[in-house]
Amino acid sequence: MPPIARRSHLLVLLAYVLLSLAFTYPVATQPARLVPGTDIWAYDEYTFLWNTWWLKHSALDLGVNPLTTDYIFYPLGVPLVLYTFNFTGSALSLPVYLVSNLPLATNVVLWAMLALSGYSTYLLTRYLTFRVAGRKEAAAGQVGPFVAGLAYAFPASRFVYLALGHYIYVMVATLPLFAYFGLRALDERIRWQLYAILAGLAFSMTALVEMTLGLLMVLLLLVLATFRYRGLGLKSLGARVGLTGAASALFYGPLLGPILRETTRGDYAITGWGDALRLSADLVGLLTPTALHPLWGSDWSRHLRDVMTGTGRFSDVHTLFLGYGTLVLAAVAAVVYARRVLPWLVTAAGSVVLALGPLLQINGRYVFDLDGLSTTVPLPFVLLHYIPLASAGRAPNRFSVLAVMALAPLVGMGVHWLAQHYRRWWLGGILATAGALVLMWDGISLPLPTTDASVPQFYASLAQEEGEFSILTLPFGVRSSFGTLGAERTQLQYYQTVHEKRFIGGNISRAPDINFDYYRTATPLARLLAVESYQELPPMDLERERQLAAELATVLDLRYLVVHAPIPGRLPYADTYDEAFAYVSRIFDLTEVHRDPEGRLVAYRVSRPDTPQNVSLQLADSDRSMYLGRGWSRPEVIAGVPGRWIEGTVAEVYLPASDPSDRILTFSAAPFTFPGAPEQRLTVAVNGQEVARLGMAPNWQQYSISVPGETLREGLNRVQIRLAHARRPVDVLADGYMIGGTGIRAPVHLEANSRPELAYITVGTEDGSLHAEGINLALFHPSSGAVLARAHFTWEEGEVMVRFLDQADLGTGVIAAVSGGVPDHPDEAICRALQSAGASWCPPAGSPGYALIGATGATAGSALEAGGDSAYLRLSPDFRSLSAALSELTLQPLP
Repeated sequence: MPPIARRSHLLVLLAYVLLSLAFTYPVATQPARLVPGTDIWAYDEYTFLWNTWWLKHSALDLGVNPLTTDYIFYPLGVPLVLYTFNFTGSALSLPVYLVSNLPLATNVVLWAMLALSGYSTYLLTRYLTFRVAGRKEAAAGQVGPFVAGLAYAFPASRFVYLALGHYIYVMVATLPLFAYFGLRALDERIRWQLYAILAGLAFSMTALVEMTLGLLMVLLLLVLATFRYRGLGLKSLGARVGLTGAASALFYGPLLGPILRETTRGDYAITGWGDALRLSADLVGLLTPTALHPLWGSDWSRHLRDVMTGTGRFSDVHTLFLGYGTLVLAAVAAVVYARRVLPWLVTAAGSVVLALGPLLQINGRYVFDLDGLSTTVPLPFVLLHYIPLASAGRAPNRFSVLAVMALAPLVGMGVHWLAQHYRRWWLGGILATAGALVLMWDGISLPLPTTDASVPQFYASLAQEEGEFSILTLPFGVRSSFGTLGAERTQLQYYQTVHEKRFIGGNISRAPDINFDYYRTATPLARLLAVESYQELPPMDLERERQLAAELATVLDLRYLVVHAPIPGRLPYADTYDEAFAYVSRIFDLTEVHRDPEGRLVAYRVSRPDTPQNVSLQLADSDRSMYLGRGWSRPEVIAGVPGRWIEGTVAEVYLPASDPSDRILTFSAAPFTFPGAPEQRLTVAVNGQEVARLGMAPNWQQYSISVPGETLREGLNRVQIRLAHARRPVDVLADGYMIGGTGIRAPVHLEANSRPELAYITVGTEDGSLHAEGINLALFHPSSGAVLARAHFTWEEGEVMVRFLDQADLGTGVIAAVSGGVPDHPDEAICRALQSAGASWCPPAGSPGYALIGATGATAGSALEAGGDSAYLRLSPDFRSLSAALSELTLQPLP
């Protein structure tokens, strides 16, 4: 590159850097303390600061795999494979972090990413301008590519994400590079292999920010490849796209394998549509300036509160305002260059439509009244929901990133045409400059909301305290992208970057169900979560509650409770702080050790009893949940013994020890058996070291294992139980779930409960009864268990009931429950109708209740029936994967 060309590139990059500093004011005034974010929102900004610390602490200090941690969500820990780790941003932050602090390192990378977003878009648009407008014409000026960089680096949506702490949508500087290299891989005749490899590298760097960004790049490459098909032919196109994909998989491979393995576990709480409808752009919002705009905007804090309470203009925080300048300049390019810019028009339009989500929303409404007919308008995003992997992109507004990126080159070519195609050069210059100014004015969001990233002094002193232990904070909570328990505040997790002690609770984008279930069931923590969530606690035995709190402190090595002052307007903690503190002060024995002079926190030492020499657990006792980690099912009676099944082949128990001396581990266990079952084998490991392997005998047996002292440590010990195999009862005990003699197996949980005063029907998790006096019926699909129809009939509507059942397909499941009792002389037609579903003949005359589970077309007498004072039927196939059950467990010193 000639020196003049290099100088022009450096000047362009410098301009973007200066604009990045200016457009994020006031961050640059205190870059080592302030970070973009908002106090009353989720504090997601501190997730990304924590990420950088954990990458450094795990890899450089501890020498462990950064893809898992027990420093948060203690004691379970949590896998970070599917987490929004932002490896690219964290890795780039490390050099600055090692010589400064986390806020400064994060801000430097944010500024760098904003500037590089502009520069990479500049390169892409410069290349496109050469191709579309012609090399000679494009060489005449660089103003168009420069303005394109402004359109991508500084749109209004970018600053909304910054103000929400969603830094991943700022760390997207490599997305235009993927487009640039991918396009050149499709265009070049000689060096296309090099550009395909570079495109793969850009793909991996972008996907390492957040894996769902990979979907945006796949869609973009498909559009570009489609429009290059005629010029290349299928063979050449396949080779270029294939090499790009292979390079992407190669560079992303170290994380791709663990992602696929973790996804197959299937215990992540991604159900239904999630928040896809709420996290969608609004059609009116596309042309509405954001609340951050200094002139056209509104009060940002009020805007966020309205969104939280559901009273806002739009269902989500306003994340996609396209900008008037952007649309006008892009329209110029679309008109002037027409088919030559069609790939970018298609990408931009398609991304905007996908960002609108599953249902069209106009000014906050998605249900429309058409002259008395209520209707909705489904959109193409619905299709993604049914495509594997693509369905993980449950936040439609993320497509705004691709929409803005696709519009940026159009903006640049529009500006280029205005600047070059007027006889009076100054007129074109004025129009191009005006367009650029309007574009920047659309996006300006000053002053940008910030939060204080300074860490209270107490946590620095805590870092000096020796030993491994955990801390509990108020507010206390756990959060993932799928929900929140309690009053989680991610800023407190960030304080761990200073004190480096285990943290009870935490925030992660994607967590297995058990990470929530543990805190829901560990009694003192579960009650605290309830108090913080406006729930009124039932009367409790205070002495028992204090005993459980003392046990919890012992099990979790809990040494400190740190109570933070509430932030006004940050709910629910601002409302429930007094009740939460009153609860913990009643159940824990607390001694104040520090009071922050600025009033930010008060720290208490938690007194706890000495760790007992003998630990004895009855696993069916719900109060023992604090000792149980992954792998355990609910308490139940198993072959006459109260216990718990191990679901899957691995379960974990947390056992405190007073000292690392030799112990005996004793437990009662029974393998899950079925006809033809192989021998079950069990392995026990303590703190990662195997201590025993044994074969299990059928039925309940007691086992004793020697645990060497060198495998134990003072405090919490993780005992892992591994089984050789697990099976689903529904697969190996199929006959146990047959609906009488109908030949149909129950596909889901079925329940019919009939008493004089009620009639309840349950199909799966659905209520199948209309709860009316007479005969309540539910029809269900024999394979899926889906409820097909609900109906109610009086005792005089026998013929109607006959016709209703006759209309159903043969083999359709039928559940009946009577409310109000059976009359002395039931209608013969009622009897015929029930017999067609497998009833023996008639319900017992005068019976207080009657229930039936059968199927249409079944032989009379083949259905399940019950009558009398409490007519109750239940058939529940067990879909759990079971290996063994345990009832009690003890850890005691050698005799």
